[in-house]
Amino acid sequence: MDPTRKRLNWTLTEEESEKLRAEHDKRPTRDLTVEDLDVVFQPLVDLNAGKLQAVEALVRCRW
Repeated sequence: MDPTRKRLNWTLTEEESEKLRAEHDKRPTRDLTVEDLDVVFQPLVDLNAGKLQAVEALVRCRW
């Protein structure tokens, strides 16, 4: 891991985790359609070289 990159770690209590799991289980994930999702392509740029290195796809649910 690059030591200059900042990363956050989230820790949930067991109670918080159970609450989120219960909310998640209520959602009808099998009913997803194309209209429910947004796809965005994020360029990954080498700042030293100033060149595009790769592209990653980010998918977000519109719910």
